Amino acid sequence: PKTQRRITGATVYCPNYHFGCDWVDGFGRVAQHLAADCEFEGKKCPNSPCEEVVPKKLLASHTSNLCLWRHEACPCCGRRHIGRMSVGSSLSLAHVTYHGVITDHYHDCPKWPARCPNLCDPYLTLTQSSVDRHVKEECPETLIDCKFAEVGCKEKVKRKDLAQHMQDTLSDHLTAVFEEVIKLKHENAQLKEELSQLKPKKK
Repeated sequence: PKTQRRITGATVYCPNYHFGCDWVDGFGRVAQHLAADCEFEGKKCPNSPCEEVVPKKLLASHTSNLCLWRHEACPCCGRRHIGRMSVGSSLSLAHVTYHGVITDHYHDCPKWPARCPNLCDPYLTLTQSSVDRHVKEECPETLIDCKFAEVGCKEKVKRKDLAQHMQDTLSDHLTAVFEEVIKLKHENAQLKEELSQLKPKKK
């Protein structure tokens, strides 16, 4: 007992002395100090499934700002929940985590920033919900049919080159239109002839 008292009463430094803790006291108070007072004692992050162990003084910052599994809304659409999950016999909303946003949610987020797949303008920022409309209706790099496709032009040109294509092939287009008109006139005449044959003749 005498030896035990000498050991318990011995003055010691905190085990986290090398990390910056300047606590000095009796050996018997080390456990209490580590559990309640030491700001440098490692604590496990409470955000499941995070396994990080950080100094107590940094735990709040880690939990709120650095942890990959912290609860955080999508910065683009503001979504905070990803649906309902079973908890025992009840259902509750599952929170969006930072990890979930950057690895999964961004695929489906309609407001997440996106680039034109044709790379038409490196400074143009779209959203995932507007990319399709941009490509179909606006993008100068999208391949589109010639306006004279219905009369036989099979060329596909970039939207930005359509005007030049129309100018370069004006003669060919006019010829195609002329041939189409002639064809329609013949078909119209034939239909009129067939119609006249179907009408009953007057007695």
